[in-house]
Order: sequence, then structure tokens, then C-alpha cells
Amino acid sequence: MNQSKLFATALRDTPEFQALRNHLEALDAALDVGLLIIESNGVVAYASLRALAIAGAGDLPELRERIGRIDVTPAHASGSSRLHPTRGTVRIDTGKGSAVTVQLELHEIGEGDSRQFLGVLRDPAMIHATELDSRHAAHLRGLSHLTAAAAHDARGPLNSIALNLELLRNALDASGPEANDRRLRITGILDSEVRRLDVMLRTLLNQTLLQDDSRDRFDLAELVRDLHAILVPYCRAHRIQLDLITPEAPILVDGNRDAIKHAMMNVIINGLEAMPTGGTLGLSLGCVGEKAVFSVTDTGRGITPELSNRLFIRFTTTKKSGAGSGLYVARRVIDGHGGAIRVKSEVGLGSCFEIELPSAAD
Repeated sequence: MNQSKLFATALRDTPEFQALRNHLEALDAALDVGLLIIESNGVVAYASLRALAIAGAGDLPELRERIGRIDVTPAHASGSSRLHPTRGTVRIDTGKGSAVTVQLELHEIGEGDSRQFLGVLRDPAMIHATELDSRHAAHLRGLSHLTAAAAHDARGPLNSIALNLELLRNALDASGPEANDRRLRITGILDSEVRRLDVMLRTLLNQTLLQDDSRDRFDLAELVRDLHAILVPYCRAHRIQLDLITPEAPILVDGNRDAIKHAMMNVIINGLEAMPTGGTLGLSLGCVGEKAVFSVTDTGRGITPELSNRLFIRFTTTKKSGAGSGLYVARRVIDGHGGAIRVKSEVGLGSCFEIELPSAAD
């Protein structure tokens, strides 16, 4: 047995290793990820039951055979940590002449000769399901802001319909040319108000639909104008001035229109919530080189530099009722479209979020 194997065997017999293993086994039942302990030479020293299931292995030796030595060189170079792990992928032999690729995060858990890594394996199907759940949660959070404003605006046409129905009831008892003209005028108003209410309801219903992951070419400028139209009732009800700057010419991008719309809405909702007593929200869209850049500015309370560094990490929030998923979901969506999202902020003055997406190739 060579020195590295002797050291690995001795390490696995230490009380510290056994204690860590016991903790991981306790966590395994509650987590949807697989946990590995990886030695500095890339050999897997421990695998949780979930990790074995993701790898399709019955025990640790079979997992080692399927996964081989894990390259921990990037983690050594970057100095991974609990808050900033090294992310990558690892290929696992299925034993059927093919392999699957799963995501792997490496967290450093030791120093010097006892340096090891905690590996977190993520099943691609589980990742997709979790991110879809996050999108649904962020989507419902945005709807909670819009439905109250839509219900308030719906009172207008409903009150008008009720009033004109009463007028029509009185007009039905009258006769003559003037009465006919009055009845026609009232029915015309009723028709107009019903159509206005129908448009409101259709607009609101369209926001409740979370579409599939298909990707198409679409006009980002048209999407921004749609978002502006949706936000008008809410901003009016909450004393927020809503400014819009978009080019007349289309700005075409390739991607999932629905996912990008909800990513933008998550950023917008963040700006609205920063102005509970009113303010100004600015939406602007333009092109910088081969990139489409969408900006959301607010005159809210601003964000500290410390929070700005963690703003797009899941579960980061300053709100008592917030889950910290909105901006995380937005970043994941934009990253998945080859774009970037960033924030500039000054405490007491407000913030500016920028979403950058590649323009569609001709």
C-alpha cells in the first residue's frame, strides 16, 4: 500500500472523520443533493446514500469505479470556501457504455496535510425542478403586487357598468326618438366598459401563465413596453412615477420570452419594494455594441456594498417576509441566456440594475 493510501486509511479512522461522516449521514435524509468527502488526491473517501443514488452505484467502491478520481486542482487554485465554492461538472460512467454529467460543488474543509473537500452532487433533473419551483414562487410574488392594483382599476368600469344599467332601466320605460338615442348611447357605453374590463382581465390572466422552456426570437423592446403597461396601475396606486425609454426599432434576442420577462419583473419588483412611500422608477432599453441592455433605476433606500456582493445569492434578503429568491432566479435565467446582471447603488439615493443580453445574430 503506497503512502497516499496509508494516509487516507489512517484519516478515515480518525474521530474527526467519523464525526463528520455521522453529521453528513444525518443531513442526507433531509437534502436533495449527494454529499461526498474527497481527499486531496481526488479519491472519494465517503459518499452519502443520495450520492450513490445519483451515481447509480450500490456502494462506495462501485461509485469510485464509476466516477474515478475527481480533479480538485481548480479548487486548490481558487481557494474554495463555504460561501464561494468551486463549481463544475463530473462525468459518471453508467456502466452501459455511456456516461451522465452532473453538477459538482467543491468546498474546502481542511488545511495542510488533512485538507479535504466536501463535494455536493446535484441531479440535473432535480436542479431543473428546483429552479422551476423558484420561478413559480418569484412569479407568484410578482403577481401579488399586480393583482391588487388590477382589482382597484377594475372598479372603474364595474361602477360605470352599474350606473349605466340603472340609466338603461329608466330609459326602457321612455318612448320616442330621444329615448331611442339615449338607449343606444347607454348600450354603447356599456359595450365600451365591458371591453375595457375584458382587456384588463386578459392582461392579468396572461401574467399567471408560466410557459415552457422553448426558445424563440422575439422583440425585447415590445416586451419592455408590455411590462410598462402592466405596471401602470400599480405605480399610480402607490405614488410612483413610472418612466420609460425604449427605441422605436425592434431589439431582437433569442431566448425564452416568458423566463426573461419574469427575470425582468423580479428586478422591477425589487425596485418597487425599495420605495414603499413612493418615488420614481425608470425603465430603459438600448443597445451597446452587440448587447441589449435593460436598466431599472429606483429612488429607494439603496443597497450597502456588503449586501451588493451577496445580492444574487439565494436566500439573501433584507425583507422580513422575503425568501431571497427573486434576484437569484433572475440571475440564473439571465446567466442561462448568456447574459449578465449587475447592480450599482448608493445608500439613501437609490439603485440601478442592468440586465445585459446578447442581441440576436442576423
